[in-house]
Amino acid sequence: MRLRITLLAVASSFALALSASTPAYAVAAEGSFLYGYTDQGERMGGTLDNPTLGQCYNIPLVSTDYVFGPNNTTDAIADVYEELGCEGDPKATLASEETRPDEFTFRSVMFRATP
Repeated sequence: MRLRITLLAVASSFALALSASTPAYAVAAEGSFLYGYTDQGERMGGTLDNPTLGQCYNIPLVSTDYVFGPNNTTDAIADVYEELGCEGDPKATLASEETRPDEFTFRSVMFRATP
C-alpha cells in the first residue's frame, strides 16, 4: 500500500513539473508581415502584426482572391502557401527580412521560430 502511495506521489509530482514547464500562452513572432492586395481596382497594403507561431493565417480577407508581394519583417520564418488553410507544401519560405515581388501571389501563411 505504501508503494502505491509513493508511486502516485512521484507520478503526480512529475505531471505537475511537466505542466509547469509548458507555457499556457501562445508565442508570437515580433514584427510585421506585409502584403499587397487590390480592392475595387485600388492597390492596398495589409499587415499582420506580431503573428502567433504555428497558426495559419488566411490572408484574403477582402474581395480579392489572392494577395501578393509578401514582405516578412518578423523575427520568424514565414511559410507562404498558395491555398487557403496552409494546405500542401509551402509555395515559398521567407526568412526574416525576406521579400517576394508583386508577381508572387499567395493565400495563406504560417510562422515558425527560427532555428
